[in-house]
Amino acid sequence: MTVYKPIKTIASEAAKAAVALAKGQKVKTNKIIDNGKHKDVPFLALTPIAITKANMSIIIKDNFQKLEEIYRNIPKDQWPK
Repeated sequence: MTVYKPIKTIASEAAKAAVALAKGQKVKTNKIIDNGKHKDVPFLALTPIAITKANMSIIIKDNFQKLEEIYRNIPKDQWPK
């Protein structure tokens, strides 16, 4: 299992935050974390996706990894159809 956050989502939210900052607007956040120096820092938490063998197609569909790269050490007859 690994954790995946869709790159397009991260990029889109980062771009929205940059535009808001450039316009002097408030950036959308949904959580607060203590930075270890007694300062609460707001941030936008995105929901990660647990990637397993059963749903690996998500990262292929998102063009994060190619099927050939993921299965390079697996015999082709064991690749998903």
